[in-house]
Amino acid sequence: MTAAKFSPNKLLLPALLVLLIAGLTTALLSGQKTPLGKGSTSGGPAVSASLPQLTGETLRLADYRGKVLAVNFFASWCASCWNELKGFEQVSREYAAKGVAVVGISVQSSPQDTRGMIDKLGLTFPVGLDEKGAVSQEALGLRGMPTTLFFDREGRLLDNVTGEVSEAELRAKLDGLL
Repeated sequence: MTAAKFSPNKLLLPALLVLLIAGLTTALLSGQKTPLGKGSTSGGPAVSASLPQLTGETLRLADYRGKVLAVNFFASWCASCWNELKGFEQVSREYAAKGVAVVGISVQSSPQDTRGMIDKLGLTFPVGLDEKGAVSQEALGLRGMPTTLFFDREGRLLDNVTGEVSEAELRAKLDGLL
């Protein structure tokens, strides 16, 4: 009696199929709007999140009521996040006089990595720390980085974008809320 020979080629097709399905799923989901958790539906009230900052102060989203607010969730390990944050910094400086605030929330990144990112990019807007994803993933159900939420002056969530936002897109979104 002879033993059947193991052929790695028999595993190749199923493995490629799994990778293809995973890649397509990721591509399809990354272009969708992010589903938001309870208490934060589009047009609904803002999440009353409070997060520590590297400065020792507390970032409270409720403090921005009365301003148009862009909240950018980013991570130090996310290349798209690095790409878009310089534009967010520029817009933050230019739009402050118009009653617009930009804040960042660093997700699943250590304080040291977040500090390095802030310093390297020259970010001056407030950044909250969500090291364990309690706000971004558990409370809001965000699934991808970067994600940006847009709130009106009354604190209602009006739009959200998962994926990289160019400076021009950010300006257009904010201009539409002013």
